Amino acid sequence: MDLVKALEILSEIKIFMDSLPVGGKDGTLKNRLNSRVIAKTGTLNNVQNLSGYIDGDTFSIMLNGVTNQKYAKKFIDEYITYNF
Repeated sequence: MDLVKALEILSEIKIFMDSLPVGGKDGTLKNRLNSRVIAKTGTLNNVQNLSGYIDGDTFSIMLNGVTNQKYAKKFIDEYITYNF
């Protein structure tokens, strides 16, 4: 919850918002999601994260112990698409 609260506060800071990739357009989201999503990815060994905004709603999904990065990305993308 603290991360989501921080993202809610940061959403009003232009330099922060301008630094985030836009789904389907640039950065790490160029080939993922669509322009409804503005978010930051996070990938390490056995970890897959995505935190940001979809249609102005704040979200953060963090998966640890990931053995299949491709499936984890798919899960996150589908969860966001169907639940927001």
